[in-house]
Amino acid sequence: MDLFGAPPLQLEYVEPSGLKPLQPRNQHIDVSRPIAWLGDDGKNCFIEVQGSLACVAFRRGPLAHKQPPRQEVRGFSAASRLRLFKLTNRLDFSKAGRSTFLTSTWIDKLGRPGPAEITRARSAFQKSIERMSGCQLPGIWRVEWEVRKSGRYTGKYMPHIHVIYFRIPFLPVKEVEKVWARAIGWARGVDLSMIEITDMRKCLNYVSKYIAKLDVFSRLDIPSYLATHQRGRKWGCYRKQRLPLAERTWLRVAPGLLADKIREVATAAYAKTPQDPQDGFVVFGAAAKEILKIIKEWELANVPGLVE
Repeated sequence: MDLFGAPPLQLEYVEPSGLKPLQPRNQHIDVSRPIAWLGDDGKNCFIEVQGSLACVAFRRGPLAHKQPPRQEVRGFSAASRLRLFKLTNRLDFSKAGRSTFLTSTWIDKLGRPGPAEITRARSAFQKSIERMSGCQLPGIWRVEWEVRKSGRYTGKYMPHIHVIYFRIPFLPVKEVEKVWARAIGWARGVDLSMIEITDMRKCLNYVSKYIAKLDVFSRLDIPSYLATHQRGRKWGCYRKQRLPLAERTWLRVAPGLLADKIREVATAAYAKTPQDPQDGFVVFGAAAKEILKIIKEWELANVPGLVE
């Protein structure tokens, strides 16, 4: 029996044919194999709160998790954008140290780059900026395509690379410009801007305005553009393990009073929150902190039925 009077669930690993037996040290982390929960009807509610993010999801049957093969990334989908918003709302800015928003632009005379060229330049820039800083720099990056307003490619689409760096020391802009020039193989001046971020609100403002903004390719269905320029990841993390993440609260409960109360809080913050008792939802902002308070009160009340 656990703290809340519910019997602890046990795991039974169902070994598909053709797979080697799991090693004991990996039995709790291997997510590529089906898992059957003994004594579990599969009707569970999963609740997670971290920073300014709260997520509620429902499982309607026994767990059998098998990751599908990774497909080629094309475009900046709504699901990808949601994952980006989730990540940025997990941050704890009090742990972020000095933070900087950086935007670098591709030079017209180098021609329009392909996905591989962008990746090479981005990786080379990251390695050089870490050597200059003398430390590993966590950050969130995004490749955005915008219409050029002047120059050789006026009226055509060219990439910008946006990065939010955390715990970055002061670096002179002129020196950073030289690093970007070397990364793209250019011997002259480049277009690069750096802006210090002083609080979480400003950080989220840059995320919504630049990092998570839908670019033109996300709103068009033109095969030639999509095939040529939309391959490859559109955003990602540098040094993900070092990102300034807030403390995470996670629990699994039977559907019922706690999930319903959290849904009420979410609806008060966002009127379009799904009302079907079996539909999950995501909440950003101050409502996440209110939901965390409800969870703590629920735990203190020792309500029967709380599984974990």
